[in-house]
Amino acid sequence: MAVQNPLAPDVLLQVDPKRAKQILLNFLSNAVKYNSPQGRIDLHAQLSGGDRVRISITDTGQGVAEQEQKLLFQSFQRLGAESSEIEGTGIGLAITKQLAELMDGGVGVSSTPGVGSTFWWNFRWQMNPPC
Repeated sequence: MAVQNPLAPDVLLQVDPKRAKQILLNFLSNAVKYNSPQGRIDLHAQLSGGDRVRISITDTGQGVAEQEQKLLFQSFQRLGAESSEIEGTGIGLAITKQLAELMDGGVGVSSTPGVGSTFWWNFRWQMNPPC
């Protein structure tokens, strides 16, 4: 489904609105849950090659070691958070990845321990043909 962007009416986002909302809410809620006290969360959108838009959500949380980043999008991987006070099942990022791929998109992460993480989602867009 194509969704018209009210900020740029000549651009159609190639996403399912309900699934797009789920992806963004999961990334944002994780940024809040895993952020440091008094931390910061930034949301950024940019064109990412030809027909792609990338939305990135960056937090100033504890970060994730490089060897553990591959596990983040697998079901039931909480990477030690299961023994913390942070609630969750470990399936949110796995579902997020599946939803993005169903819309011909993708997700990813870059993270530095002690600094924070950036989770991103890319998806298709196209110019709205003139009437």
